[in-house]
Amino acid sequence: MINLPRYLRAIRINIYSSRFWLKFVKRYRQQICAFLALLIIGLLQSTALNYFPILNVKPDAILAALIMLAPFFSLGWSVAFAFLGGLFRDIFSSLSFGFSICLSILWVILAKQIFRRLSAENALIRNATLCLLIVLNNLTMQFILFMLDHPLSLGIFLRIVSLELILTLILAFLMYRLFVRLFMPQP
Repeated sequence: MINLPRYLRAIRINIYSSRFWLKFVKRYRQQICAFLALLIIGLLQSTALNYFPILNVKPDAILAALIMLAPFFSLGWSVAFAFLGGLFRDIFSSLSFGFSICLSILWVILAKQIFRRLSAENALIRNATLCLLIVLNNLTMQFILFMLDHPLSLGIFLRIVSLELILTLILAFLMYRLFVRLFMPQP
């Protein structure tokens, strides 16, 4: 057994004690709730939403959740959640691994910059930001598919963009209501 100095013995953390985990959960409660919400949304997008497409288009629930979570957390936590959301999208997509991670992080950083300059509590600004990022995401994915020699026709692409935009906005409205109840400090 190593004999530690007294000041180092006081610093030791016992991760097996319930007191440590209670402090940990109390300190990071919001981040744990956001992680669990993102996990549930990722599983719903890859399973349940595949059975209810409208004209073969489904909402991008993970992107909506990332943008709706961005005003509640710092940039570091938002990027961590974007990495996790991009990982979910990469696991369940047919593109090369890493595209969705990079794009999710890029969109969250862009959303944080917009929310820093403008008020995120304003529903019009929040929804306009989400619309902009959905269209940019679809344009970027269309460009990636074009470069991989899998282009879509213009009519199909416009149908996907318009329907996905509407469905994602409806889903984002419901998510934001839930996130406000979970993450806004109560007076």
